[in-house]
Parts: sequence; structure tokens; C-alpha cells
Amino acid sequence: MEKTTRTLPVESVEGEISLIIHYTSGESEALSVLSNTMGLITSLDNLDHCLLTGVASDLEPVSILNDIQHSSLKIMLARAIKKVPDNAINNLDWKIAVGNLLVKGKHSLLQMLDGTDTELQEVIVDLEEDYKKIPQADLYEYPRPLVTDVRKRLDEIKIVRSNFGDSKVSIQTEFGDFDLPYLSNYNIITEETAISENTLKDISLVIESLNFKDGNKWRFNDGNQSFSAIIKDNAFIDKINRGEAFSKGDMLTVSMTIKQTTINDKIKTEYNIICVTKHIKTTKPQRLAL
Repeated sequence: MEKTTRTLPVESVEGEISLIIHYTSGESEALSVLSNTMGLITSLDNLDHCLLTGVASDLEPVSILNDIQHSSLKIMLARAIKKVPDNAINNLDWKIAVGNLLVKGKHSLLQMLDGTDTELQEVIVDLEEDYKKIPQADLYEYPRPLVTDVRKRLDEIKIVRSNFGDSKVSIQTEFGDFDLPYLSNYNIITEETAISENTLKDISLVIESLNFKDGNKWRFNDGNQSFSAIIKDNAFIDKINRGEAFSKGDMLTVSMTIKQTTINDKIKTEYNIICVTKHIKTTKPQRLAL
């Protein structure tokens, strides 16, 4: 029989987490405190989603507002998920296990924002063992989330936490209380993966702007698009140093490399001019001061 899902209502699971944001009454900017808090809640939901992918990829975690207390900003968030399969809706053991997975997972992982891969893997294995202990655990198996995915979510939390500066941010769960560390020099790990690298010859480029700083990174147009490229032709750089005039509108014939990589799911394109074979001046060249 085909499994069915329903989007509404949201199904509550066991477990609650409280965020305590300490601020200076009468001094802290309200918009800053509240927007940073919203960012923290979003990043925690993203971590939940990462932990839930091992249960089922279509489960959507949400934070339900239980209470807000003043003096310090204390926000109590219940755990809930959307798109629960019909055969799991009335399974209390399963809901308890999922709630425990999310709360315990955050309690452990948030205390090791700079943890090693081995330390993060130990937490993931521990969560898997807890999940396997429940009755009908085979309702959904728990293939472990990848350490790289967990680290990416923790890096998001580091960035959001840094927005609070020196203000104290505390986390309370049934497993204990702790402060979310402020890492002023946090080290975000980026994963760069090469997609392609091509060398093009005899390409005609029109100079749009010149920059003798930043490693001679000039802006060009090839007739289809505008882009910045670093000039790495030493002979051409020598001409610049000797005072040869270049100006906007001049045309260069070049060989260049185009390298594409992905960094944290974003595509980065890098242009490098490795050889300039021809320089055609505009009708009114302008000498550039170096």
C-alpha cells in the first residue's frame, strides 16, 4: 500500500527547548534583539531538519511558540513536524523518539560548535542507537545524517550567534542548561569542489574598467557578458609598469582560463588572463596614472 502524508495539522512531538537572550533593558535595540532571535530559531529548525533526514526526507520540523518571559528574553519552543505519514500519526512511541532525537541532538551538538568530525559522528551514532530502541523503529529506519551536513548547520548557528556579540545566550532542555558560546574568531569550514576549468584562446575583450590594486583585476566585456578577470601575464604587467597607456574601450586579444567551483552549494566562477597577444587602442587613448 502506498504511504500517504498529510500537511496539516502540525503534529506535536515530545520535547521542549528554551532560548534565553540576555539584553540590557532600556538600551538594547529591540529590532536587533528580535531579528537575531528569529535568525537563531530558523537556524535551530535547520539543524532539526538535518537530524530528521535520517528518519524521512519529507518531514518538516517547526518551532511552536509555547511562552515568552520578560526581563531576559526567554522563549519556550515546543517541537513539532509537518507531513507526518498517516501510519505514524497515532504512534506515540515514535513521536516520543523523534522528539527525543531533536532535543537531545541539539543539546549535544550545540555544545560542540567547533567539535571535530569524530566528536560529531559520536553524537550522531548515539542518536541512532536511541532511535533504534523504540518499538516499531523499523517504521522508518535511521540512516545517519552526514557529518558534513551537520557541520554546515552548526556553522549557520555560529554566524547567527555572533550577531548577539557579547550578550549571553543560554539554552535550556530537559537534558540540562548551557550557554551558547560566542566564538569571535569562529572558523567556518567551506567545501570547495571543482566543477570545470577551461582555457580559451584568441578571445577579444573590451576593457570596461581598470584596477591596478587587488592584483590587476580589471573588468571586461566579451560581447555577451561583463566580468572581472585577474591579469597574470607578466609581460603585459611589465608594459603597465613602463607606463604604456590603457583606457576604457581598448580591446585586448587574450588567452584566459575559466574555472568554476562550488562553495557551500554556491557556484563561483574565476577568470584569469594568462596571455595578452594584442592591444588595440581606442581613438583617444587616455594615459593612466599608476
